[in-house]
Amino acid sequence: PHLAEAFSRACDRILREEEVEFEDRRPGEVLLRVSRALLNMTLEAGSCTMAELEFLAMETIVTIEPKFSHSALRFISGTFGPFEARVNEAVPLWLALTLKKRQRCRILPPAWMRKEALRDILDQEQAEGVFTSIDYYYQEISDALFKSARDDINDADEVQALIEDIANVRQAKIRHGLKDLAKSSLDETTWSVQLTNMSAMELFLIKDLLPEALNNFIDFSRSGAIEAQSAASQAAATPRFADVETSGGVARRLRRFRSSV
Repeated sequence: PHLAEAFSRACDRILREEEVEFEDRRPGEVLLRVSRALLNMTLEAGSCTMAELEFLAMETIVTIEPKFSHSALRFISGTFGPFEARVNEAVPLWLALTLKKRQRCRILPPAWMRKEALRDILDQEQAEGVFTSIDYYYQEISDALFKSARDDINDADEVQALIEDIANVRQAKIRHGLKDLAKSSLDETTWSVQLTNMSAMELFLIKDLLPEALNNFIDFSRSGAIEAQSAASQAAATPRFADVETSGGVARRLRRFRSSV
């Protein structure tokens, strides 16, 4: 019930933001937008789980090469097909994996899962300090394909190693970013953090840590400002004594007075 209600609210949000009807878009595009909106809502609510991430990733559209011919298949999430043997067709990942388990299709890996593309992404990740653009669910999708359709991936071992290297480099960036955030917060107040091109899994891993860290940084900065203001107020209220030159002049006059007596 919780997931169904969130799904309905995600649909309503897309309709309000885009001001279009579902019939104006392909079912796969609508489902992908709904799943991303649902992820954003669950992240905001702090209730997203790893299972929900995998569930949302299953709505990603992939290409299959069917080994059968059949009329269009109708589901609650949309209509896919018709299918013709050896003619590529776009379907959700969950449907592709179901057909693959029954040996009814071959799954064509996404373009970003090609060995050459992954090498380029890895080089950019290592050369730049920001996150390189990659599929939002790249970890969930690759894990599912390696588990159920490994034989459909060319150079699967090398591709898997490249994806793991990319994930490790991006995780290192997150750790260094949190350290830099802590250092910068000692000198200035940090109100926001840029999360451009971060994946769903990476956001999930920091969704609890980052807001708490920002709140602590803000509280620390405010407490430091209050202490500094209090110290300045105390200094302004403390009476100042005469300077050394004046006191020295008084001492010299006293000595002259004693000598005249």
